Amino acid sequence: MANIAQNPGVKYLHMPIAEGNCILQPDNITRSVSVVLTAHRVNVQLNITGPYFVGGFRLCLRGPHHIDGVNTVHKLDVCQFFWTPNQTVSRFATLSVVLIKVVNQTKPLKVGDESRYDGRWTLTFGDSSLSDDMIYEQDGYYLRYASQRTTLTFTFNEQPFFLQNNQYPIIRIAELAFHTLLFCTLVIELFAIAYLIIKLGCTPITH
Repeated sequence: MANIAQNPGVKYLHMPIAEGNCILQPDNITRSVSVVLTAHRVNVQLNITGPYFVGGFRLCLRGPHHIDGVNTVHKLDVCQFFWTPNQTVSRFATLSVVLIKVVNQTKPLKVGDESRYDGRWTLTFGDSSLSDDMIYEQDGYYLRYASQRTTLTFTFNEQPFFLQNNQYPIIRIAELAFHTLLFCTLVIELFAIAYLIIKLGCTPITH
């Protein structure tokens, strides 16, 4: 069962996971669960009922590639593995994921043309609580085997700022044409001066 809340402290919305989104892998010990995020700022709680122990989990975020005119959003496909050394994951594990927008602006070669924008998401992982060390020290390790439910809570948040990289052409087409014309004029003048020097220097000798 997956529960989703858009604001902390608000009652969770129950989202039963379809059979096709909860798959037991061929090794018979790994299960894959897929949930569609309804917003960039959302809390997702996965409840695993039964005396099962989670040795670790891999969190993957995926998003499609999208093009709208001169605007492009690149495909998101990021995975990160989480575990606790020498023990299973906490019965009430929490993980914070922060999304940051990265925008690349490419200026056009011709003045007046539109700039191109390429965007992608980058992830940072914030506060997490994956271990039950303090609880075990206080109440004993038997709690690890008495638990009937493991709860994984993921908090997704989006930073209000974004990172922007501006790319400018080394030279625009109009400037390139002007500089090329100047260079051609210079070459012609050099040939003309060389011809004049040869003409003035060699003519008296031949006569």
